[in-house]
Amino acid sequence: MAEKTEKCPVCGGEMPVHTGYVTWCDKCHWNIQPQTNGSLKEHVLSRLNKWIGSRRNTALFEEVCCENQPGFQLTLSRVLSFTLAVLWYLFILWLAWRVIAGFSSMNTFGDFFVAVALTILLLVLAPRVHRLKKAPLPRNEYPALYQVVKEAGAALGAPDIDGIVINRSFGASYTISGWRRKKLLIIGLPFFSALSGEEKLAVLAHELGHHANRDITRSSFLIGVQQAMGRLFVALYPKTDYSEMLSFLATWLEWVRKGLAYAVLGPWYLLGFAVWRDSQRAEYYADYASASVAGTNAAASALKKICYSPTFYKTLEHVAQFRYTVNLFEEYRGRIGTVPPREVERIRIITEILENAVESTHPPLRHRIAYMKEKLPSAQPVIPFGLLLEMEHEFARLEKEWESRILSDYRAYVLGA
Repeated sequence: MAEKTEKCPVCGGEMPVHTGYVTWCDKCHWNIQPQTNGSLKEHVLSRLNKWIGSRRNTALFEEVCCENQPGFQLTLSRVLSFTLAVLWYLFILWLAWRVIAGFSSMNTFGDFFVAVALTILLLVLAPRVHRLKKAPLPRNEYPALYQVVKEAGAALGAPDIDGIVINRSFGASYTISGWRRKKLLIIGLPFFSALSGEEKLAVLAHELGHHANRDITRSSFLIGVQQAMGRLFVALYPKTDYSEMLSFLATWLEWVRKGLAYAVLGPWYLLGFAVWRDSQRAEYYADYASASVAGTNAAASALKKICYSPTFYKTLEHVAQFRYTVNLFEEYRGRIGTVPPREVERIRIITEILENAVESTHPPLRHRIAYMKEKLPSAQPVIPFGLLLEMEHEFARLEKEWESRILSDYRAYVLGA
């Protein structure tokens, strides 16, 4: 049977139509992101990111490919980012001193008002310690998973982790939590449910690679400053329109607050530009770690499956609404094989557009895969297959425990059922 097609309204090219999926043009990319409104601001930012971001990504890819050994390097961006962070912390200490001095030498109501205002500013600007509230998986109940992580970490020279946390996100991450500086791996069960044992190992090794390579973007010293700047921007930016009540005065105050808020973006972007390039470099190094432990083919395949995020959430919506099965993850894995290649390509292009943004912390997938194949073209897994198989059995148990919870929460909070 002939494939159904439509004419592109922009360039006139033929567009294959797949029921239930976005119809888009692969020649001019019309409708590739149907949710965007195509405003002038978005068009300008898109052109800027395509021009600057893509050039930066290509230059960094060529640079890391020429390096002999990935790992920690004292770069200008590292020096600049930590210098900015130190200046911020010095300002916080000065502000704290002013608060103490203000309350201790308070004589008038005006002095009290200034001291209170400085206290509020200090609370907004002071970096906060991130603490993950979810409890880690018990080691005695998931020995194979912890053993895989331990052996992968040993192969990379990474210190032992303190725990593994499961959540319902489509991804994985490494974080440091609380005042005790606990090192935690966070596993998004929806993402891992579509991965083979070797692909799971690749993702775990990637996150351990961030720890082994001392990725500064995982440093709470810098993250605290970035988050504090973000809180200040949110506090300053006006959200309520009082123009009907106060007219000119409200409009003037709104513009003042917007000006102050955008002024905060200056140092935020300055710190960002110092970190974003290092963050992309760290992703390449973590990919190298992933391929060296799990094998290049498994590491590349795991990266490609990031594109199946919309498939999972569409599956979740259908299973929760129509209740035709309780096996959410099995249904999701079955649907992966039915996704048209054009839909996977559309998601890949959208992902690359986002990764070309000036503030992107991840290089394009095509560069990351090419880097691994360039550096480690024939790498193989270093963890025994039997141990990976035991880990798979533990993940099957996790899926059974989590799918009913995910479905019931979706019905309660999204469908209202």
